[in-house]
Amino acid sequence: MTLLMPRLNAFPGSAILERITAALPVLYLAWALPLVLAVAVVTPPWQNPDEATHMLRISQIAHGGLLGYRFGHDAGGVADPAILRSLLTVYSVFQHYHHKVSLGMLGNAGSVQWGVPTQVGFAATARYPPILYAPAVLAVEAGNLLRLSVVHSLIAARMANALAAALVAALALSLARRTRLALAALLVLPMTVALFASAAQDGLMIALTLAVVACVDRVLAEERDPAFWEAMLIGVGTVIVITARPTNLPMAALPLVCARQLHRRAWLSAAAIAAVAMIWTAYMLSCVSVPLFPSVNPAAQLTYLLHRPWVILPIATNTLLQFHSGYLAAFIGVLGSLDTPLPASYYNYASFVLLLAFASVAVGPSRRTWLSLLIFLAAAGAVFFASYLTWTLPKADHVDGIEGRYFLPLAAVLALAMPNWRRLGAMLWPAALVALLAFALITPMVIIHALVLRYYLVP
Repeated sequence: MTLLMPRLNAFPGSAILERITAALPVLYLAWALPLVLAVAVVTPPWQNPDEATHMLRISQIAHGGLLGYRFGHDAGGVADPAILRSLLTVYSVFQHYHHKVSLGMLGNAGSVQWGVPTQVGFAATARYPPILYAPAVLAVEAGNLLRLSVVHSLIAARMANALAAALVAALALSLARRTRLALAALLVLPMTVALFASAAQDGLMIALTLAVVACVDRVLAEERDPAFWEAMLIGVGTVIVITARPTNLPMAALPLVCARQLHRRAWLSAAAIAAVAMIWTAYMLSCVSVPLFPSVNPAAQLTYLLHRPWVILPIATNTLLQFHSGYLAAFIGVLGSLDTPLPASYYNYASFVLLLAFASVAVGPSRRTWLSLLIFLAAAGAVFFASYLTWTLPKADHVDGIEGRYFLPLAAVLALAMPNWRRLGAMLWPAALVALLAFALITPMVIIHALVLRYYLVP
């Protein structure tokens, strides 16, 4: 972090702060690995969002089915229905805050063994590409060799995801320059920790997005064009992130953010990323995706918006006015089956840390901040648009189905949109680092206490 040294030397203890900042990747691993592995075990089976459907997708991939497919009015593939039998043993706890997990429930869930694969529907996750499931698939395969039960294989998949995501996140912090504190703040959020310790693809997708953004940041800080390996990381990583969540398509423009000149190679890189992502998305829409609810009609919703484009602004306004506080809370962390809130004072402190960390990004060089902001706004708008089509009742005056965790990867891109105000950034950096360290100290206690209180302690 030598680019910060000239400005931070004026502050008391600046040498210590510089060493801590440089050591953040190692400190993060020492902090994250015990925590994410503990959360993987403490969280009861099937209590993370959509975890059973993700596990069905993992089972399908483990049995050689790389692509989901449509059959009848459903979509899925050949997977082990033992996952659903295990889910039923603890399903009464899901999103019922006052229902606790008993030893009998855990015993029943853990007694379910793997069975014979058959065609199973899991439309919500059938459309996801296989690559981000690789750690979990390897864990499930190892579990099969060791004759683990379904639940023990689930825990193994959670741990494999947690380890892979934490390692990629540490790589992101090592690559980052001016965005290092902002990315670290995102990584210590309880929601990020919970997603890392889940069987879902989300944790590894977040970590990979941070690595891509950090690579762009590194190029900008050194005021040059990306080297070959950096261009490959940005290109391949962005393709994976977009195919995992097609609403991230505006991120295809990241090669244009880090190019010194908008030369042909930068445009070709952006076009190639967009083309690959759009081909995958088109295939998923035509061969895999199905309506998730009978009452939802994406074609009718799209027709409604095309004929009445003036309703888009009121819909957006109503949605933000009604749900903005819920989005922020879920962005920071609502754990378990999205029914385990944290103390109000913790949300306030987390918001303060995030604001301070993102403001500190102004310490270093920037390039085309307007484009990074446009990428963020376009991708966030795509999330709302997609949810209006696929999750919202026809002609509703608001958008349903949005969760704050959807914006965690996009927040990393927002860090690139901070302009270069070195004086402000240098002034805020020490305070942001101290606040972040204090936040990291209390977060493990808050997470474990919330999960234990939610699932195991009877008031």
